[in-house]
Amino acid sequence: MPYKLRTVLFPLFLAIPMKVFKTLGLDFEAVVKYSPTMIHTIWIIVMDWNFFQLGNKTVGKSGTDIAMSLYLFNHTFGQQMHRLFTCSYEAILGVISLNYFMDVTSHFDKNFGMVVILQSISFIIRNTSPIGWVVILLYKACYSKGFNPNFKLPEFGSMIQNYFLGFFAFFLPIFLISIMLDSEYYEGKLTVVPYNFINVNVFEGLSQTFGADSPYRYLNLEIPSRFNIYTPVLILGICHHYYSSERKRVVPYLIYYSVTILVFLSCISHKEPKFLLPIFPPFFLFIGQYLADTCVKKRPGFVKFYVIFGVVLECLINAYFVHYHEVGAFVPMAYIKSQYPGYQSLITNCKFEANYLSLNHRKGD
Repeated sequence: MPYKLRTVLFPLFLAIPMKVFKTLGLDFEAVVKYSPTMIHTIWIIVMDWNFFQLGNKTVGKSGTDIAMSLYLFNHTFGQQMHRLFTCSYEAILGVISLNYFMDVTSHFDKNFGMVVILQSISFIIRNTSPIGWVVILLYKACYSKGFNPNFKLPEFGSMIQNYFLGFFAFFLPIFLISIMLDSEYYEGKLTVVPYNFINVNVFEGLSQTFGADSPYRYLNLEIPSRFNIYTPVLILGICHHYYSSERKRVVPYLIYYSVTILVFLSCISHKEPKFLLPIFPPFFLFIGQYLADTCVKKRPGFVKFYVIFGVVLECLINAYFVHYHEVGAFVPMAYIKSQYPGYQSLITNCKFEANYLSLNHRKGD
């Protein structure tokens, strides 16, 4: 195994129920295919609820209601989130963490502990996930009680102390456990996945072998194509959220979080739409807030038509991709199934993949 770039923690919580089913003799094809998907769906539902709460805290109920329609029907977000990618869990844990983060104060409490625990797990699963948190954690240390130009050293010291406590109390034990699990899985040799990931992708440049793109690809292609008719409102929504937060004397954490991630990803030569998943939820909230705050009272009919038209458009786009892209994959999958029979899948929801994508769950083992 020349590259040990993924932790076993991510598929482990999907594998445990599979092991239970296998022990009980219940590992039928339907169970093998749909059990991981059902577990993943539970996480999606938890993210949905936290997204709703996060929206109510940051953009208000009306803005959140509009954002939910975009959140639920956006074709890219829906397709990518329901696949069992590490990027999906980066987004899931990111939304849940942001919801708790909005209630973090200078006290070492449940909210702070949940942020550290969730982001520790997210870092282990997806090593680039802490990028969006660097700036907002610094701002939270400086302005733990909301934006205040009068910097207070005692509060800053208290937050820094909390960060150190969180590191030793939560992050370090979780990180050490992950090293133990990975070392056991990867032939019993000491394995530090984050180090391997950075070394191979940054210093050895492995990621460039998957393709190098323009630094502006996300800005001039991916984001406009993923948000289509909402792209102009997204730009206005970001500006509106910033000035609205400034008037309320609160820090626009969602903007700093999203922009930091976007800038970092733009600096990486290899780019894919799924890498943007963590910033989709804040972008939906920016769009919803702008429409709710500036357009609903003046032109409610237009907003209703605009949102409904956008939802219908997203459904049509999704139908097109499912019919011409995903269904087209059935032919090669069926061929592989006929050539390599006898395997069951751990991380898939496609009946054709179920016979050859397997992680230590082969029939007869």
